[in-house]
Amino acid sequence: MTSYATITAAVLSRDEETMLIALDESGTPLNEDLLDEARDKGMTFAGMFGFGVINGVARCKAQSPDDVPAMISAMPAFIEYVRERLAPKPVGDSVAWCESIFKLEDPRDRN
Repeated sequence: MTSYATITAAVLSRDEETMLIALDESGTPLNEDLLDEARDKGMTFAGMFGFGVINGVARCKAQSPDDVPAMISAMPAFIEYVRERLAPKPVGDSVAWCESIFKLEDPRDRN
């Protein structure tokens, strides 16, 4: 994948089963246990997905033409992974507490 892909994942497959392995910026799997599970099942590398957060460009690169069906079947999992990564994170109570301070009556206004 090119450098604009800030969310990346590898796809491993065997027969009709596929597994999405999320990668960090350096290409290292985020979950080594998942990678070990795929290896235990005899899965092989089928290709990569990438999504550029800044420019919104998505890219799919199959290892070979024979791997295209595996990449297509893994696409919904990658879309869900990107959606989860881009979803706003829930804010803590501190924001609500700060907003409540501004709603308090100013004692100087009582006079």
